Amino acid sequence: MIETGYFAKIKTYPETDWLLCVARKYPWFVKQGKMTHMIELAPSNELLKDWKEGSITWEEYEERYRSELSSSSLARNGIAWIGLKDAQGETVRLLCWEKEPPCHRFILKDMIVDGEKL
Repeated sequence: MIETGYFAKIKTYPETDWLLCVARKYPWFVKQGKMTHMIELAPSNELLKDWKEGSITWEEYEERYRSELSSSSLARNGIAWIGLKDAQGETVRLLCWEKEPPCHRFILKDMIVDGEKL
């Protein structure tokens, strides 16, 4: 199963979940090794900047994020790994800073659940 969450609630998630940091920066308050950092699944600094400045729409953000993932072999491998864990019946929890949508982790979850080909 693919789940989402955010760093501030990390202590509330089941210990059996695979916790994946899919943000550019690992949170300072989370012990190293508590979760796996898959920076290759985070949006680029440029994409984040454009979104935060309001120079692109959410639709443009989503299109560019999907494009970034599809053009990276590391990202494709990360997505395949998550899909494998999901197929094995394990819970993978995608974590970042944002509390609620819109957030890239929801796009990522949809891509994995839908089996989107990159």
